[in-house]
Amino acid sequence: MAPTPPNTTARMKVHYNCPGGSHKMLFHKVASATDAAFQESVAVVTIAMAFLLYTGGSFDAAEFAEAGSPFFNPAAWEAVPATSGVTFTAASNSASNFLQWGGRSSSSGKRVKLYLLQPLDLDNSRMRFLTGENARMDGVITALIGENTQIGNIAGEAVVWQLYTNCGENDHLTHRARG
Repeated sequence: MAPTPPNTTARMKVHYNCPGGSHKMLFHKVASATDAAFQESVAVVTIAMAFLLYTGGSFDAAEFAEAGSPFFNPAAWEAVPATSGVTFTAASNSASNFLQWGGRSSSSGKRVKLYLLQPLDLDNSRMRFLTGENARMDGVITALIGENTQIGNIAGEAVVWQLYTNCGENDHLTHRARG
């Protein structure tokens, strides 16, 4: 599969913070979606993800880049504060913890992955939460599926979201351990 240029479709970079630092999450717009609907869909997904951030964390800013442009400009964004009610402590989790949601286009097979870094400490021995095992994860999956006509992959295609959430401490080692 040929590489897809990173600026093929419009994208939104959402900045978020947590006790361990600041991070960014990149969302790609489905080519047929309007900018306004796409940005609203990104807000819906981050509201669901806010249940996975420690108290004090927040999705606090966003930038938007048009298709074909390498430049991001500030976007109108209402901060989405953490809603987990869980306070971070020194023993809470490792700085390398992550949650990951994935999807794939039915037409081209191109994938999308969204990583939430330094979330609540929700690891399990399988390094994966299946639908029905954790209401917080299910909420994000439901939001992604509900917004799949707006949020897509790097090629601007709609995707089918996986019905599980990967979790771990180090992505490379987690994928090797999972087999």
